[in-house]
Amino acid sequence: MIKVLAAVATLLTLAIGGQASGDYDTRLWVHKAEIALSEKESQISLVVHLTVDRREKLRLWCKDWKGPMSVSLYIRPQDSESEVVSKVLGIGCVRKNSDIHIVTPGERILAAAATDMLTHYPFNVMRNAALDGSRTELVFLMDVDLQLRPKPTSMAELSASVRAAEMELDSQQIGNTTTRLYVVPAFETVSEKVPVPNTFEELVSQFSVQKSTLFYGHYCVACHHPTDALRWTSGTDTVYTIKYIEDFEPYVIAHKSYLPKYDNRFIGRGWDKMSFFYELHQLQFSFHVLPTPIYLIHKGRGDLPKKGQYTAAYMKRQELNKEHWLAFKEEIELRKEGKEVVVGNGSDTFHDSVWSAASLSEIDPSEYSSSSLTKSIVCIVNREIEVSDERLQEALNWVCGQEEHCKLIRHFPELLLSRADWAFDRWYQKMVDVEGDAACDFGGTAKLTECDPTPMQCVPKAGASESDIQEAIDWVCHTGIGSCGWTMEGGPHFIPNTIYHHAQVIFTQYYLVHRCYQLPEEVCDFNGIAMLKPIESWDVAFAPQDDLSSDEL
Repeated sequence: MIKVLAAVATLLTLAIGGQASGDYDTRLWVHKAEIALSEKESQISLVVHLTVDRREKLRLWCKDWKGPMSVSLYIRPQDSESEVVSKVLGIGCVRKNSDIHIVTPGERILAAAATDMLTHYPFNVMRNAALDGSRTELVFLMDVDLQLRPKPTSMAELSASVRAAEMELDSQQIGNTTTRLYVVPAFETVSEKVPVPNTFEELVSQFSVQKSTLFYGHYCVACHHPTDALRWTSGTDTVYTIKYIEDFEPYVIAHKSYLPKYDNRFIGRGWDKMSFFYELHQLQFSFHVLPTPIYLIHKGRGDLPKKGQYTAAYMKRQELNKEHWLAFKEEIELRKEGKEVVVGNGSDTFHDSVWSAASLSEIDPSEYSSSSLTKSIVCIVNREIEVSDERLQEALNWVCGQEEHCKLIRHFPELLLSRADWAFDRWYQKMVDVEGDAACDFGGTAKLTECDPTPMQCVPKAGASESDIQEAIDWVCHTGIGSCGWTMEGGPHFIPNTIYHHAQVIFTQYYLVHRCYQLPEEVCDFNGIAMLKPIESWDVAFAPQDDLSSDEL
């Protein structure tokens, strides 16, 4: 069985395109650790990747880890390779304990001056380099920005926890030894002003008053939720098994020999690590949370684009990665059916042509809205009762497993409640004539509600200042719906290029998402600067309104 799983993992990797990546050159072991690698089976390699500006974080890891490290360094277009290597190896601990691998950009990347790492950092190429270069069987797949706690926690202590968990699971005959993934819970402080909790007791204290949360808990519901933070922070001295849900991307200790490769098509932010764990789930790997007190902590919220970083290039990258994600899942299903899948060599198609927001289609209100625009009774998530994210994700997975239409949630906000609203109501409207009200249940997570189908736009009020309007636009684009590529230069709703028109489009997008579970006038408010305006049909929801125009910006 073990050999079969390893073979399947290899086949999946080859089908995805292996390590070929025409835009990046990987060189392993440009430096080997000065301290000889122990042959003990309990050795765990810390597998990390970074750019030179994060070398201090690497030093902190090395200081406490006291074990082998496999480190991939990305040489950005603006970097000198010799200087980067010199700076990293200038850290004595790193030089002694780390195998160093180099990833350099190819000619197309250099010519494009792709220096924005949110858009162009080759996450999975980097992860593969560090994983390939690891010389131990057990690997700890990490991002360098987090810290291991309680402080200090060494490789030996984590290894002891893994060995104890392994013995316990063996005794209960749970999972397969080589395909178990040992999850280390990951948390973040809600602000960089909140001190990093250095002990389990400090973490629990912060968690109880919401000064610390699960990592990316403010943005990505599923990314770390399955860890079950409430159970873990209540104190547990035994390993426990958890269920995978889509978008889960934990930090794990695993057996290297049985892991597939990360998919090199994912460049920049978006679905890069999620795709890896999705494939592991399909390969029937199991997830087991290590007991207290060892955890990971990130100082402040996990990195997200800041104001001014939602550029046309970043938007393009999100579009490409979403396409890769949908294709990736389809490929896995085809391979499970025994069908041949041919995929490219991992080259970054971002640089194949010049892109602008013009590649986006005009917004279709009926597709974008979270619920029907023609029915007065709709099916949405029941917000009057406590519904766990796990239950809601399971319900969403079920309905999306029945219907292909969930693939249309392409430009939709990555918010679980809104995504569930979208899927639930489309299923209900399709099935109501057959199943009646029972079509809106979804395991008790949904409810029927009245929602006014009268066509409306959400527009700035006359007299609202441009600064207040811009502040509201920034909030919606960065928090409320995630992105606003349609009003960027070249986009389908860029003209007329006035702040009032852009606000009308963006505010109306927000209204379409949230209108059925809040009072309409509360949804369209934005601190008192917006109002609802009746229109003749939803078809003109994003059409320019002459009476809102001003001088072009």
